[in-house]
Amino acid sequence: GLLQRMPLIHPIPGSAYPTPATRPSFSVLDKDSTWRALNTEGLHWRVQLRSMLQELKGYSLSRSLLVTGAAGFIGANFVHYWRSQHPQDRIVAFDALTYAGNRANLLALEGTEGFHFVHADICDYDKVLATLREHAVDTLLYFAAESHVDRSITGPDAFIETNVVGTHSLLKAAREY
Repeated sequence: GLLQRMPLIHPIPGSAYPTPATRPSFSVLDKDSTWRALNTEGLHWRVQLRSMLQELKGYSLSRSLLVTGAAGFIGANFVHYWRSQHPQDRIVAFDALTYAGNRANLLALEGTEGFHFVHADICDYDKVLATLREHAVDTLLYFAAESHVDRSITGPDAFIETNVVGTHSLLKAAREY
């Protein structure tokens, strides 16, 4: 199939192009190698493209997203938007439900297929890692940052904890995963 043939495509230097047009010093594809790898020699490219797309129809292209800060204003709006545009994707809403998060923002999605809510703090490395593994997350969106300036003046510790320690914990768990 197509996916088995793809590794046979090798890059070539830009100087190998037949036209004098300005090109990058390194091109992504060599036309002849590509045609051989995709078995398209002698076929019109549109016919072969249709054939390849038919072959790919059986593959799932859905994502599994972990959205931190998902119950906040920006996070919740993103989750609703994404669900409306990509209903096949799984969404894991991850939120500590502090002053800025409200689970009611996500009530319309509760109980729907492919939506999961996790009440946890991004500073909890073990919980973040377990969630990444449990839901086979392949896309991570970070909306958990403390961003209210007036609160940073009266309570800077929460900002440091979430924005520095929490971000580090999240990145460390993602790297481990």
